[in-house]
Amino acid sequence: MQTKTSWPLVMIVAGAGFTAAFNIGKVAPVLPLIQAEMGLELSDLGLVVSVYSLLSMLLCVPIAIAGAQFGNYRTAVLALGLMGCGGLISAHADGLSWLLFGRIVEGFGFVMIAVAGPALIARAVLPQDRPMGMTVWSLWLPVGVSSMLLISPTLIDLADWRLPWSLTGWFALFWMVILALAFLKVGRSGDKQRGITKQQIRGIFQPGTLMMALGLGIFSSLYTVGIAFSPTIWHETKQISLQTGSYLLAIAIFSTVFGNLVGGYFIKRGYPLNRLLVIGFVIPSMLCSLVFVQALPFWFQYTCFMIFAVSVGIIPAAIFAKAPAYTTEPIQISLAIALVFQGTTAGQVIGPIVFSNLIEWKGGDWSWGLVYALSIAVIGGLVMYSIKPPKTV
Repeated sequence: MQTKTSWPLVMIVAGAGFTAAFNIGKVAPVLPLIQAEMGLELSDLGLVVSVYSLLSMLLCVPIAIAGAQFGNYRTAVLALGLMGCGGLISAHADGLSWLLFGRIVEGFGFVMIAVAGPALIARAVLPQDRPMGMTVWSLWLPVGVSSMLLISPTLIDLADWRLPWSLTGWFALFWMVILALAFLKVGRSGDKQRGITKQQIRGIFQPGTLMMALGLGIFSSLYTVGIAFSPTIWHETKQISLQTGSYLLAIAIFSTVFGNLVGGYFIKRGYPLNRLLVIGFVIPSMLCSLVFVQALPFWFQYTCFMIFAVSVGIIPAAIFAKAPAYTTEPIQISLAIALVFQGTTAGQVIGPIVFSNLIEWKGGDWSWGLVYALSIAVIGGLVMYSIKPPKTV
């Protein structure tokens, strides 16, 4: 019987998450280089960027169910192997077909680690430490993405765009060995447990978890728009160079970590989830809407964007920390996390599509982003406030 929390194991799982997020952050800095070298269209680049979100939106819950049957330890090891092999395939691609094939292989690994990672953390911590363990896990995307956004330009200058892509592939294989050895005893013993039953699966789909998934989807539909379009908006309306905009964006994404830690702290202290989500989302989202008001000076716009980036970090951290409370058995945890994460990825796909079509419909007028952001703030606030507490705590 487990008598204490193993925080080193928690950090190893978090490292696997960072490794997965590297494969998102490595893309944006090299897209122009890939387009020039391979002669790709913008629609081709869109596939390279969106394949992760599409796979996650469609496969999170099915892979979580399969992982519970196959074993989350083996799923995590396989995930890192797939990310490593896919990364090396992409890094050595000479055309769109192999590039996309490598990204799809990576994408399957990305989804698998996204659902297996929380399950491994649940094995490494005591029940009372789960909220903090899940808070640590929630850091994986902002830390991994922002790190690669900052490091990639230097690596590209040393060689070309293939260097950061190769390094992320090799690092995934290296971390696969680290995780496999670190969890060899804990992971293999956990994988010997019986698979998840239909009753346990149905138990996850309750109003609380479904509303959390919807809330995360609404959150990500605005957060993704902000990080995807802000450098372009700043460049077109304030003449900020794309390189400077990328660095400013990386700082903003990394600052989300502070919100993550705050969200996990308040959940551990027992603060009501729905109130915390409303406070962390509505007012910051309204501030984010000011990014689209062209009459405002850039320093003011960026300050509002930074406040938004820090504050909304509360949302994923609080939900991931609270999600295990909506389960009755440990084997359900990965499925609960997968369900809410699938909401996140749905927002990542749908949000930019709705936003870009709105701006295009209005003739490229970025100021209509104000309407989009305010609408998301109101809808998101209503959804998040309506999240019911778990039936069992």
